[in-house]
Formats: sequence, structure tokens, C-alpha cells
Amino acid sequence: MVSSRIRTNEQNLLNLSTRQWIIPTISGQCCPPTSSFAIQKITNNKAVMFGGAVPSDDRRSDILVNTVYTCQLESDTTIHWESVKGPVVPASVQWPVRRRYHAITSIISDSPTLVMIGGEGKDELVNDSWLLNTSQYQWSKIVLPESVTGRQNHSLSSIMMSPDCVWLVVVGGKGTREWKD
Repeated sequence: MVSSRIRTNEQNLLNLSTRQWIIPTISGQCCPPTSSFAIQKITNNKAVMFGGAVPSDDRRSDILVNTVYTCQLESDTTIHWESVKGPVVPASVQWPVRRRYHAITSIISDSPTLVMIGGEGKDELVNDSWLLNTSQYQWSKIVLPESVTGRQNHSLSSIMMSPDCVWLVVVGGKGTREWKD
């Protein structure tokens, strides 16, 4: 059955000072209509988007993606998008599998790093975690306990206690088992 809901890549900006919504001008290579992705700020005017689902040609099913896009607010009315190309040969570099319902947070420093945890791929939990170096857009897999990675639809935040001490806060989500306190 075809859903009556549609995906969109429509973008809106809210000026908090004036409380007015703006429909910005879009430049560059914007993402296709996508849902269930994660997007995270890496500088004052730039963010990184990863993953999600796009509709199949017949709109009867979802196609999961593992693409990276950057979006940069170039003015108060213009957003510029770029697609970060993944590996030509998938096994040639580390790159996360396609997923949705994952969570991403940033560790802000001289070279911002993104942390991605969990999600769903091919109707099962992905159960992994990754770091993205946003200077060169290189991924590296990190090992975290299954009680942290084995979830979807969760929230993730980072708290920098000092330059050498960052806490990741993972809250909620759905998993395949219950975790004990």
C-alpha cells in the first residue's frame, strides 16, 4: 500500500531574534527528499547530515542511505549544500553501512569530530559506533558496549568537561533487549 505521506527536502530558517520564518535560497548539491537522518552542527554556520531513508522509485518502500552532506549557512537567506563522496570501492576505506534512526553528536574542538551511535539497517539494529573527522571526512569505527550501540530512536549529546575529558550522554531509544540499571 502506498503511503499518503511524502518525504521532503524543504528547508526553513527561524530567526530567533525576530521570530520570523524564512524560506532560504538553496545552492549546491542538496540532499534528496529524506527522512530518519541525523544532522549535527560542526561550526557556527555549518552542519553535517548522515544517513536516513529515501523513497524507492515506486514509493512503496524505503531505500536506506549512508551518504554524508554538509550544509552551510552562507547568509541569513542562503544555505549551500555539498555531497561528501563515499569510497568508490566500499572496502577500500572505513565507511558506515546504510542506516536510519541513528544519533549523532559533535565534539567541538579545533577539528570538530562527530560521534554516531546505533540505528537501524535492513530491519535490524546496526549496533555499531563511529567517529567522523570533519576536516577530511574520514570515518573510523570505535568499540562501545552493546548496551550503548544496540539501539535506535535514541538521543545523544556530548558534554566537554575539559579539553581531555568528554562525556557522551545516550538517552532512551529502542533495542532488542532490556538493560539493567
